[in-house]
Amino acid sequence: MAVIVAMLVVAIVAVIAAGLILRQSTALRTLRGEQLRAQVSLAV
Repeated sequence: MAVIVAMLVVAIVAVIAAGLILRQSTALRTLRGEQLRAQVSLAV
């Protein structure tokens, strides 16, 4: 029983961590896009 609970906790933590990593990578991609747009508008 304790092993099942431990596996569930590990699975939940893994899902939360994956969600945080996905959110961070999306935010970084958005930031890069905004920086590129700003550089292009300054160059033109």
